[in-house]
Amino acid sequence: MSAGETYYRFESVNGCLTITLLPELNDKQWADIERVGTEIVDRISAAPSPKVLVDLTPLSYMGSAMVALIVRLYKTVNSRGGKMVVVNQHELVFEVLKLAGLTKLWTIVPNRQEAYSSLGIKATAPSGTGGGLQTGGMGLVAAGVIGTVGTLVGLALQFAPSQPMPPKYAMFIEIAFAFLGLGAGMFLLNQAGNRRNLGIAFLAICVLAVLGGIVAAPQEAAAKGPAAGAKTTSAPPEAKATEAPAANTPAPTIAATPVSAPATTDKTASDNSPAIPKAGKFGGVGRGK
Repeated sequence: MSAGETYYRFESVNGCLTITLLPELNDKQWADIERVGTEIVDRISAAPSPKVLVDLTPLSYMGSAMVALIVRLYKTVNSRGGKMVVVNQHELVFEVLKLAGLTKLWTIVPNRQEAYSSLGIKATAPSGTGGGLQTGGMGLVAAGVIGTVGTLVGLALQFAPSQPMPPKYAMFIEIAFAFLGLGAGMFLLNQAGNRRNLGIAFLAICVLAVLGGIVAAPQEAAAKGPAAGAKTTSAPPEAKATEAPAANTPAPTIAATPVSAPATTDKTASDNSPAIPKAGKFGGVGRGK
């Protein structure tokens, strides 16, 4: 794809050359628009008796440089014995063409199907307006919606407070759906009008969701890490506090009282008490004299 194709899209359907001018071209300098015009003219000149459809449906306004570009395309088509039809839906664009006197010179229709009929082409492309959601693009739109919603669901599961599944599995779901959304978005980016806008939206949402999940995941783990560490660190002091009484319990026991204390007490008592008569020779108690 050339650099100029950033500002237009070139398609070929059953021999019909379709040039879709994009809004970005309106903001370019005259020299840049001239360069894009030269590139398109070279493509048209390669076809004998070209049938050209110029699609203006993505535009909401037109500058004089854009009008000059279309006039240049028209002259190229005429010089090669071809035919050109313009598709437009915006009233302001139509007014610009009318003021330039081109509505009487060109065939201007509201959708591509009428343009194909005017050019005498039985197009296989689905009917509908050039800027609308045509049937052929509905499958891509559905895939983009599924991929985008699935990506957001995976992101929500990754950071859900209740943690219904491990974060790495949630991230896998997020990335898998993001691939679907990105693929559909890339295809829709090459379409016209609303389909192109949807493609941009799918790409932006999927990319931001994946980047957010990847960048925020380490921070989430780090936020949970200190809390877990604090709990682990506080465990040993509690265990020591619980074990301390058990270790010191044997200390205040009665067994620590000296055994000699009763003997001392008995001796003291013996010294202060009256003499006890001694037993006689034959076991009797001696009598006093």
